[in-house]
Amino acid sequence: MEIGWVDFLKEDQNRVQDLIRSLDEGAVDELGLGRIRDAFADYFFPGTSTVQTRAKYFLLVPKMLYEIARKCKTTNEIEELMNKKEKEYRNSLCKQLMNDKKDKRDTDWDGIIGGSLFEEKGWVIRPHRDIYWNGIKTYGICQMPPQEKNLSVNGFVKRLIDSKKKDYDAKKKDYDDDEKWSYKINSDFLNICEIVNEKNIELNDKEADFLKKRICNSKKDSLLAIILNDKNLYELIKEDEVKSFKDCYKKIKKKITDNELLENLILANKFNNLAIILFREYNKILGTIKEEDLNDKDDNIADDIINEDELKKIKEIAKISDNSELYKFLLAVIENIRNNEDNKGIITEREKRIKKDKSKIYKKEEGKDSFKEGEWVGMIELDYRYKNAKKLITDIYNAKK
Repeated sequence: MEIGWVDFLKEDQNRVQDLIRSLDEGAVDELGLGRIRDAFADYFFPGTSTVQTRAKYFLLVPKMLYEIARKCKTTNEIEELMNKKEKEYRNSLCKQLMNDKKDKRDTDWDGIIGGSLFEEKGWVIRPHRDIYWNGIKTYGICQMPPQEKNLSVNGFVKRLIDSKKKDYDAKKKDYDDDEKWSYKINSDFLNICEIVNEKNIELNDKEADFLKKRICNSKKDSLLAIILNDKNLYELIKEDEVKSFKDCYKKIKKKITDNELLENLILANKFNNLAIILFREYNKILGTIKEEDLNDKDDNIADDIINEDELKKIKEIAKISDNSELYKFLLAVIENIRNNEDNKGIITEREKRIKKDKSKIYKKEEGKDSFKEGEWVGMIELDYRYKNAKKLITDIYNAKK
């Protein structure tokens, strides 16, 4: 389901966008594990986001920015022109998809952003450029000085216009760190910019080849790049039943030859096992799952969770201090599990401290809210953005000739 509007005040849109950003990594993080989850996600699948849908937008957005920077007369026009162009993309993609459909009743818009609002002429809360901008910067498709790595997409276009670099030379070398004035779009992209197909959500072979090279050159040691460079690994995960990070880990762990990557995959899997135990215990406290349901699970994940030494390694990856509440919480949880002791008190205290007046445990205790058995609350397991990365990888491998 897509959230959108036909017409709201700009300040109302911004408030909702802030809410959407806070939920950007999937289900609500009731126990505050997000920092570690995101650190592993950025390590394995840099440039991805849980709200990304199709790989094509990594090309459509920079094409739009390039065209606007060339044609825009004043920086005041940028926002209006980008909104207009993104709607044009949505409309042309949807029209082509509808023409290609055999069954016109099919409501699957194939990952087209705003597709479900096409017939209502509505629009999405979060535009293409915001969803894909971090990845576009991460892969070096849009380039800027290192000191401005947090530059917004609007700011980038303004810099392009202000620097008067509208007539890009497709043969010019890529950004050099010494050229502090340089704000530009990757020269290899400019070579294919004119042939980026705005009417087809699928990648063609030239588009896919460019995107693959950018990912693999910019993030060569990531799991994302390694799978893109090794079709045998992709063959192991491409089937529908490999639907979670845990599934992926089981399939590829014996095929990974990079020692650091393998070590971090093992750590991420073990931390996920710990998270699953915590999520189950949390739902047990809320009454959405019974003790016997927990006992029925035969996955034995408690035998394969991180220990204190491994937690120290994870602490370094996620840049967490020894004195952080998260680190202390996890140390206590691990010790309790090792000693077969209950974690109810620790989990309750942690959730109340994080969520404050929004604490579900507090609301349950005060009779202000109730939870039905079978209605799971919060996350089930950590995915580290695997599902979205798999969509990106699949789009590149399935490019049309």
